[in-house]
Amino acid sequence: MIKGSLIMLTVIPAKRFIVTGMNANINDGSVIVTGNSSTDGGIIYKIRPEGDIVFAKTLIPANQGSVMLNQLQVARNGNILVGGSGSKGYYALLRNDGTALYSGTSNGGVRGVGMNRTTGESVVTTYDVNARRGTFVRILPTGKAEFDRTIDGNFDKVKVTNNGEVLLLSSDEGRVCMYSATGEKEFDRYVTDNKPTVYRQALTASSGELLFLGSGSRLVKLGHGLYVSDVKITKPVNGTATAVFTVTLTGYATTKEGAPVPVSVGYATREASATTANNFTPVKGKLSFTPSRGTADRYLVKQDIEVPVKANDLIEGVKDFELLLSDVQQSYLVKPVGKAVIEDQQAVVKLVRTERGEEGSKDILYELGLFKTDGTPLTNATGANIIVDGIYGEGTADALDFDMGLTPRVIFANGSQKSSFNVRTLEDTRYELPKTVVVNFNKVHSLSGSNVAFDGELLSCSGIVVDQPARLAIASLGDHRVNNNVVSGFFTVSLLRASDGALLTNATGSDIIVNCVTLPDATAKEGKDFVFTNLHDLRISGDGNHSSANVNGVVLFTTDTSEKQVKLKIKSVNQPTGAQPISVSDAERTAEFTIRK
Repeated sequence: MIKGSLIMLTVIPAKRFIVTGMNANINDGSVIVTGNSSTDGGIIYKIRPEGDIVFAKTLIPANQGSVMLNQLQVARNGNILVGGSGSKGYYALLRNDGTALYSGTSNGGVRGVGMNRTTGESVVTTYDVNARRGTFVRILPTGKAEFDRTIDGNFDKVKVTNNGEVLLLSSDEGRVCMYSATGEKEFDRYVTDNKPTVYRQALTASSGELLFLGSGSRLVKLGHGLYVSDVKITKPVNGTATAVFTVTLTGYATTKEGAPVPVSVGYATREASATTANNFTPVKGKLSFTPSRGTADRYLVKQDIEVPVKANDLIEGVKDFELLLSDVQQSYLVKPVGKAVIEDQQAVVKLVRTERGEEGSKDILYELGLFKTDGTPLTNATGANIIVDGIYGEGTADALDFDMGLTPRVIFANGSQKSSFNVRTLEDTRYELPKTVVVNFNKVHSLSGSNVAFDGELLSCSGIVVDQPARLAIASLGDHRVNNNVVSGFFTVSLLRASDGALLTNATGSDIIVNCVTLPDATAKEGKDFVFTNLHDLRISGDGNHSSANVNGVVLFTTDTSEKQVKLKIKSVNQPTGAQPISVSDAERTAEFTIRK
């Protein structure tokens, strides 16, 4: 209508149609109208300047409960973003001719839509009251859904910035949330008292300020301010890593003419539990935020501050330092302190060495060490013990060989790089081959929160226990008479523990071979006065049941009436391969008996 003249009049064909939205298309002068009809559902109409309808598209069918198509945005390229709710949520991105580029439904109702009119990027938010969960979908101008995120709030106001960041506002909670162009959450806060507060409406201003309308005349304005982020970083194995603090400006102050005002702020690091000597390189400087085309309308403008974090050869647990903002110009500090948390690099518990034990006299030693993943030794500097526990595995040693009641535990005290556990060996009366004692270290206790583990699920360590040295002793079984012409036991060769002479049982699984010879100064002569029956094959069986072997023989008949002596000497002994040495002392090397008439 110009100067009271009617230009055109369009009759909407849907019955009882209630208009909920109207937006002009700047490209062709057409008008987009959305609304609801109790008989036809939620409909989008495009009307030419001449008044005729280009298309009518039903988004929400009339049979979908209480239909409410109430969300409308139009981009400069003519794309149309619409959304609403019936028994579920409905939303779509349409081309200028009404063709659907993208459409979707949700369990919850559509709560808000946002579109950057310049870039054509769109966002739709939904909320399911029953599940108390929502979603937001980011849609490219081509109709491709770039990502879909689950959110824990009811966000009814959406803004998409020129660089693709998504700003979500919730009037139900008095809450502001920002996501990056890649869908990562950057910012989430309540506008008052850090707790949910209900407002009538949430709005965004072209200046970048956020407005929340409360009851009555109450108005909360979230204006420009500076925040510094917190940082979590892992200590590097070697060299340095970079802790990146992000300083965020939430909009610019403006002059009376509405022009944005540049902002500056100083910064400096400050030690906490982390020190500049061991953990980080101090930095100090100044940031300037100067508005330019493409940034002045952004709600969040960011700059990064890099702080080098040093490697060292210490296990320290969690360390932290701070970055402080100060001397702000043309803004104010909302969060002036950023905290950097340095987590320890991966530390590995490894076996350094073992020392074999000897039964009853020397323990088995298992020495462990703390190392970086590249093998560099580490020192416990946590101020607390690092404890490594284990259990006994399947070795060849048994309960008679070592004390199984002693639980394996290695304690790395503060300041130590290595520590050890000793397995107490026991004495028994078995002569055995070396045996293995396996300790499987499988738990690390570090109260400081250090990142200490094994290369695999556990650290299996095998130690060796050997027997005490043994000795052989020969003894006579008594004198014999000349008429004793049956096979009899002349001597016995016994296996004894070297330390105390206790009788040992050969349990090696192999025979101990004993070589004996007669002494030339004996008056009795072999072959004339006596003969040996088993001296050529004298052995102590290794079946676990024998501790000695008898030298048997026969006294030969003779008319000689003089008494004669038989003397036998242990010449050598062949112990089983791998077994402890068997010695023969001079005092126990020979024995003799008399042949009496």
